[in-house]
Amino acid sequence: MPLDEDPSSEVSFRKLLLVRCQREFESSAADDQEMITKKENLEKAGEDEKAKLQAEFDLFETKARERKLGNIR
Repeated sequence: MPLDEDPSSEVSFRKLLLVRCQREFESSAADDQEMITKKENLEKAGEDEKAKLQAEFDLFETKARERKLGNIR
């Protein structure tokens, strides 16, 4: 399969899969860092803001877990 920027070069399915997996792995690491930041903000928050931040944290954590498990399957 030719690349868009250089039609003379070929890219295999294996190479595309490897690049995709690498991107997913790197985004997973970014998700972990963001989760740590959200957890710290939750711990520092006041009582009135804590419920909202807890709901946001739970939603983010659920989506991140689903992405990770989806990559495994």
